[in-house]
Order: sequence, then C-alpha cells, then structure tokens
Amino acid sequence: ADGKRYFELTDQIAVSFRHDEQGKVIAFVMHQAGLTIEAPREGVEVPVEIDLEEAQRFLGKYHDPRLKTDVTVMIQNNRLAVDVPKQMVYELHKPDAEGKRVLCVNAALAVRFEEDENGLVHSLTFFDRGTEQICARVASGEPSAALIDVAALHELRRSDARKAAIAALGDYRLHAKVKLVHMGIEGSLTLLGRGTDYHRATVDLEPFATIETSFTPGLAASSSSLAPYDELSDKAREKLHSEGPLATVADWRDLFQKIVVLRADEHEGRQTWVVKLTAAHEIETTYWVDAETGDVLREDGSLLLPNNMGAIPRTMTYSDFREVEGLRIPFRIETVDDPSGKSIV
Repeated sequence: ADGKRYFELTDQIAVSFRHDEQGKVIAFVMHQAGLTIEAPREGVEVPVEIDLEEAQRFLGKYHDPRLKTDVTVMIQNNRLAVDVPKQMVYELHKPDAEGKRVLCVNAALAVRFEEDENGLVHSLTFFDRGTEQICARVASGEPSAALIDVAALHELRRSDARKAAIAALGDYRLHAKVKLVHMGIEGSLTLLGRGTDYHRATVDLEPFATIETSFTPGLAASSSSLAPYDELSDKAREKLHSEGPLATVADWRDLFQKIVVLRADEHEGRQTWVVKLTAAHEIETTYWVDAETGDVLREDGSLLLPNNMGAIPRTMTYSDFREVEGLRIPFRIETVDDPSGKSIV
C-alpha cells in the first residue's frame, strides 16, 4: 500500500518510486535503517523549495562540538543542505511554524537556524530524538559575511528622522505625469494621503480608463471605468499598505514584520544593500538600497492577479531624488511588468 518494494534477501531494505501529477516517475527512493534517500531521475529538476537568494545568508560553516568538526550549510538540489564530514549531505525541507527544517532522509531529525534581533544567523541547532546540539557559526560561505545588520541599515536610512518627517508632513498631495511606453498612452497620477496608513491613488488615462485605489486601516478598495468597485482581500489590502506612496521613504518598521539584509550588490554603478522585507500575509518585497544615501534605487516585487490567480514579477527603479520636507523623494519611477510593459511616472 505504501508503494515500497522490499529486497528478497532482507525486509530491512526497500525501494519506491515517486511520481508527478501525471503519473510519471521522477525519483527513486531507498528506505533503509530508518533513512529515506531520494535520487531524482536523470533529467528531472527538483522543484525549488526555498528562496535561493535568501538562502545565501544561511550558507557557511558551523562547528559541531559533539563531532569536533565543522559542518557546512550549502545548497543541493534546490534545497538547503548540511554537509557532515564522513557522513553525507543532508538535504532539508522547508521550515515549519517553529523554524525547524526536517531532514529529507529522516523525519525524526531536524535543524533550526538561530538568528539575533537583527536577523543575522549566529548558530545552528540540531534536533535528534529529544536532544539538542547547538553549533556556533564560524565562517560564512560567501564574501558577503561583512553585511551590515538591520540596526545599521536603519541608521544608514535615518529611519527615526524619516518617521518624524512623515509625521510632520501631515496631509499630502502628489501629482505626476504617467506614460505607458509600450501602449502609447499618457495620463496623470494623483496621490492623496496622510502618513503611511491613509492614501488614495487616482490614475487618469482618459479616454481609455481611470483607475482608483484607496487604503485605510479598516478598508481598502479599488475601482475603475473598466471594473466595478471592489473591496480588497486581506492579502491584497496588506500589499497595498506595504507598497503605499511613501513606502520606499518611510520607516520600514511601520510597514514590515521582518527585514533581512541579503547581500551587497551594485545597481547602475552604485553600491547597494539588497534587503528583503516581509509584511503580513507573507507579502515580500526586495529593495536595493544605496549604500551611501539609504535611498531605494530598485524594487523587485510582484503584481497580484485577480481572483487569486497568483502573481507576476514587477521591477521598479527610482531616480532623480530631491529633498522635499525632510524626505528624499524620487521624481522618476520606471516600472516593468508583463501586462503593461514599461511605464514611467
């Protein structure tokens, strides 16, 4: 019933085959001594179970005092894995609610990466049938070990000053021209708001369309000349909140539940810190932050499709920063996504 095929010489070893949704065999599985060892079929790519970019921060060496050696966290078959010398490479499943990642070969074993208050990984805990073993981090697998922590990121961005400037701003009104490059349409964008919790955006593309979205802590909605008024779902409401008009210049602690510095990188010749931010309902956004000014130069996010049909990638770039009421505001924003192509504000 479990699909296992036992050896004729012993009932302690068995094999099974894993199938995809179409019934095609995609992996060979060996069962022996409580272990489950899986080998993908040649030509079959293991589906990505983790964010490979975020996984970079876990990579490196951790010292196991019990084994008196260093174990190495790496990526194998699109999964995080732990290479234990003289044993094997143990691939890990996605974390559960407690952050534990069960070993693919044995569900009785798990590991958890321990982080400090700034999101920096400092140790690895092995869980083995009721016992725990803490392995301190000793080195990173990438040169990005010198990443700034979240506290330093807030200092770079002067987050407290940003929060104060937005509070002092009170009600605001922003007006801009909009150009949908690939559609050959031009129009205007008007933003009204107060702080980061109240805002309304009106896009006027007449005679083709008008589109309006609005957010308050209790209600978010959208409407247009092409579609009726619609109150947004909890996830869509949170996404609208975390991507509001002042999101890139705000104190991110007011909008996001988790902030992680992923790596150092470059954007158009500028040194940047690539930062992943997570809001409620697992809304994720990646900002490329200028390492000198703290300005957001690029945003990698997504555009939610209607009727829970998923999301598509969207990239925004910010430039022409000017000082306005104590905030550095980008006066040019370029957006690229598949439905609209390129747009410029």
